[in-house]
Amino acid sequence: MPSGSPLLLLPDLVMDEVLKNLDMNSLLTLKKVSRGLRVYISRKKLDFEISTLTISVKKDVASLTLHIDGKQYACIEYGRTDENVTLVSSLQKKHSVEMDYLDAVCKDLEIILQHQKSVILKMEVLISGGPEINNFDVFEHQTKKFLADLKSILKYRESPIKVEFFKMEVLNQNQIMQVLPFLDAKTMDTILLNNSRQSVNSLNLNQIANLDQWKNATAFQTERFIVSQAMIDFAHFSYTGTNFETISAGDLLYLKEALIGKPGFEEMRLRCRFILNDKFLVELLGEPVNGLDSRLKVWEFDVPEEKRKLRIKVCPCMSIIISNEEEAL
Repeated sequence: MPSGSPLLLLPDLVMDEVLKNLDMNSLLTLKKVSRGLRVYISRKKLDFEISTLTISVKKDVASLTLHIDGKQYACIEYGRTDENVTLVSSLQKKHSVEMDYLDAVCKDLEIILQHQKSVILKMEVLISGGPEINNFDVFEHQTKKFLADLKSILKYRESPIKVEFFKMEVLNQNQIMQVLPFLDAKTMDTILLNNSRQSVNSLNLNQIANLDQWKNATAFQTERFIVSQAMIDFAHFSYTGTNFETISAGDLLYLKEALIGKPGFEEMRLRCRFILNDKFLVELLGEPVNGLDSRLKVWEFDVPEEKRKLRIKVCPCMSIIISNEEEAL
């Protein structure tokens, strides 16, 4: 009597037809049945065609949420029931595994990402805080191994995962650097970074701004972070939305000169706690189009050889909006 899984006794053509008609959950289950099936499925280099992927990690719970080829939807939840026991829930089915809940997440992620070849339109990695987190230092330590494992999964693929829109909810730059450098820089379009804490904190971008992923992206946004980075590192984006501790009059002059002729530039939305040397704004940018008496200051500059203007608005609330505006006919 032959040993091993009965499925492996089927001719390759039949097996290929079987695999083509299985959804992702069924393939995940098959890969866990036997080593032979795992090797066979891996050798076929299937594409799961994931369009969106959300990896959410919280205290004692985690989840993977996927949309596949715009048709299938899958959500796998992982809940810690004991120190090394995890309850895994998917499609109203539940079973326990003897491993830490974050190890269980990584085990499934490794299989899922191994079979992803097409571009993921939106990928989210959410290291989520919240009112249940009493000590963020402890939470950061708990998720350190998970991010190291995720880094290994991404780093040792045959080719980098292709992602267009990347969102990460984190505590600091080090966590971002466990993931972002190992995504395909050629397909990166948008980077969104959120603060896991409920308060506003500083975010150093010195390592991130040197990545090809950063340089190739066209849009960048943060939430609940105050960033510290030279303004020159934001001038290549078509859209920027972020907060700074301070912005100087010289920064605005630089942005005016860098953006006035930049093809594809749309908008920068910046906030700061105060503007350095604001008394030099008129000297550097000229008189505002709405006069000197208004608290809201607006400057407009003609774009050479184009029927549009670059507009800079400085609001009393320390909000600065730089935008491309079509000239009125």
